[in-house]
Amino acid sequence: MSEERPTDPARELAETIVDKLIAEGLVGEQKRTEVTAKLASGTANAEDWGLWSELALADANREQGGRNGNGPAEGEA
Repeated sequence: MSEERPTDPARELAETIVDKLIAEGLVGEQKRTEVTAKLASGTANAEDWGLWSELALADANREQGGRNGNGPAEGEA
């Protein structure tokens, strides 16, 4: 008989939320562990969300060759 590990509902919900945030580009993959832990424990604050979203935006700009990347940002020639 296999023994099932008890699940933590807060952790499961946090993982689902983080998966969706990453899929939408609102949080970067490199922050998955940190965001999941803070969401599950209820310790994420406004400053955390601001930092996570700024980092995701910077990553997206780099990937698209915009600001901080190799090409012009949107609206730049």
